[in-house]
Amino acid sequence: MEPSRFWLLPGRAGSPRLQKETQQAEAARQRRFESLRERREPCAKAYADLLDAGQEVLDLLRSSSSMEDMAECIDNLYSTARKRRAAVAIVGPEPVALSATELLRNVAVMRNEVMHLRRFSGISDVARAPGLFTMAARAALEDDGDEATGSG
Repeated sequence: MEPSRFWLLPGRAGSPRLQKETQQAEAARQRRFESLRERREPCAKAYADLLDAGQEVLDLLRSSSSMEDMAECIDNLYSTARKRRAAVAIVGPEPVALSATELLRNVAVMRNEVMHLRRFSGISDVARAPGLFTMAARAALEDDGDEATGSG
């Protein structure tokens, strides 16, 4: 076989058609990567902001503050957590939004107890909620949306 015809055989890495297909596939992969990154960034920020608010609530609970001092702080922390939960509900997906709502529900129960100057006994629920939210958020951020690899 003469060398000039060798490069024109179908399936050879050097063929112009295969090079073009490879370049198109690489360009499509790059566009998909950029699209996923652009969608994940606002989600990751919303998730991190809510976790930060949850951590502030836990820090207050674990502090040695009096109930009166806690009552002064908790309303602002609850308001912040509520706003950040709303941002998570917007960016989704639904499992993360539901987990965020559960986190906020635990904070609300704690807030109500503290505002009535009652000793809050559900610290374990409040402490557990951010961990559950984190697991849901990680799963959402790791999901690349590729239905071909999914089981559904």
